[in-house]
Amino acid sequence: MYRASLSAMVLLLILTGCSGPPRSDTAAEIPSIADYGKLMVDCLDEFGFEAEAQGTGVTAETSFEQVEPYNAAVAECERRHGYDATGEMTDSQLAAMYEFELETEQCLEALGYLIELPTKQTYIDGYYLSAEDGGFPLPHTQAFMQAQGKAELEALNTECPQAVLLYDGPIG
Repeated sequence: MYRASLSAMVLLLILTGCSGPPRSDTAAEIPSIADYGKLMVDCLDEFGFEAEAQGTGVTAETSFEQVEPYNAAVAECERRHGYDATGEMTDSQLAAMYEFELETEQCLEALGYLIELPTKQTYIDGYYLSAEDGGFPLPHTQAFMQAQGKAELEALNTECPQAVLLYDGPIG
């Protein structure tokens, strides 16, 4: 399922504000998820990473060697702005997310991507697990691995919004 081009030396990372809404205890001081893209672009620039806001997400290109420093910069930027303080979703919230993932899967497959979504129970049980611990790639991650270039990534993100952007229930 994972297709990686050996000739590609650039990794295109897309973050969509999956962290959820900002802390509720300081909501008046913390920007909304709608501000995520602009704030992250500005903050990542401080760490030397060029990024572009894409709706409530961020698109950035970095070399494979820079993935860990980039992820550390993202984590620090999210911490600065309060986007890191959400809790895990309940089983019922994950079940609702799964329904949106099914819609995303169908949309991506209509665009020609090969997507495999686990059963609902496997989704709920493994949502927070790493791949090493039995987790699974979400539909957009699978499509990103198959996409050919930045323009295609931006198009699939626009055509088929990620489930976390469609789900408007409480997270955390």
